[in-house]
Amino acid sequence: MDYFLWLLFLILAIAAGAIYVSIINDFTDLKYDIASKKRNGLERFNPNMQKLLLLASILLGVLFCFFFMNDVLSLIFYLAAYLSFSLYSISPFRFKNRGILGVIADASGAHLFPSFFVASSLMYKMHVPIDVYWLSIIGVWSFAYGLRGILWHQFWDRENDLSINHKTFATAMHESKMKLTEIIITGIEIIALLAILSTLGVLPFIALLFYVAILFGYKKLKIKTILIITDTNRWQIFMSDYYQILLPISLIIACSLKHPLCLVLLFFHLLCFPYTIKSFIKTLFQMMGIKKNSFFKNG
Repeated sequence: MDYFLWLLFLILAIAAGAIYVSIINDFTDLKYDIASKKRNGLERFNPNMQKLLLLASILLGVLFCFFFMNDVLSLIFYLAAYLSFSLYSISPFRFKNRGILGVIADASGAHLFPSFFVASSLMYKMHVPIDVYWLSIIGVWSFAYGLRGILWHQFWDRENDLSINHKTFATAMHESKMKLTEIIITGIEIIALLAILSTLGVLPFIALLFYVAILFGYKKLKIKTILIITDTNRWQIFMSDYYQILLPISLIIACSLKHPLCLVLLFFHLLCFPYTIKSFIKTLFQMMGIKKNSFFKNG
């Protein structure tokens, strides 16, 4: 029960970090987004309210830090995520405009350090020694996936950034030069993922096999599966369905077989990602040739 509640608390701590990331990114990008006519979440607020929201997000992060004062390693990882995104967004550092430094900072802040934080904190809470091998493979996997995420985002925004001379890694790199890079990054990610899954039992592997079958379904629907670089036709990002839906659900089911209370996590997962899950189910129906029912039509 204690571990279950602690996991929920860690999720809240990461959510607090995500709030800071969203606000600091919008706050520092505001003038660029206005120039490129791109939507910005802070645009509707006056300058004083923008600063107040940013301050509140910082104080929320500080509040969570107090709960990890005795767990120094986890606290370092938690603060490192904040530092990474601060360096990414805030001038005069603003790694976002410094090529590969921006890519590394975003991948570290969004995936690497949060993954380290959760793993380290759970080990501390369970009174087990830090497993360097486990942390290493989690680090390789999360960092590689983080690289794919930020590179996808930057190349997706490439034309907007070029239009206002906003320099990023993607604006300095032509898409055609990324083919080998995206294959290497994804290959490393999958190898690390398999190493992680080898320790988690059979259900996540079954979910992975199901995902492989889904890839053929996407091909049937003429939806291209991309690694990083988007396509002019319909596309979906490789492994996104597995990471967002199939893997979490398989892990929750596996945990609930021993601890039924863990099924509560399934409720939280559905609550946090309703549109993602609904879209996934809708796509599965299309793959099977089942027409949309009124539930989907009304959604």
